[in-house]
Amino acid sequence: ADGLAEMDGRCYLLLVLHLYLNLPQLVPKTTIEFPSTLGVESYKSIELRNPNRRAAIEYEVQLEGATSFSVQDQRVAIPPGAVAQFPVKVLPKFSHPPEE
Repeated sequence: ADGLAEMDGRCYLLLVLHLYLNLPQLVPKTTIEFPSTLGVESYKSIELRNPNRRAAIEYEVQLEGATSFSVQDQRVAIPPGAVAQFPVKVLPKFSHPPEE
């Protein structure tokens, strides 16, 4: 917090520009539905793309919320310009969304 207070206008402008260009990539683009039968495992592959032609991208997977979802690998690396399929497993325990 002290570093932000000491920044000049040019640094703030660069920070805001960086956030403006990069934050929209973090907004979910769609909802992934897992149609399945109660108590039966179901798998869904999520397609991840690396539009960068020079550098690989590595993601670390962290699932939060429902314990019905799981993944085999905690990391996925995507080579430059490539597409990767990332499998997610769900074991439904409820016939309707749990109340929060």
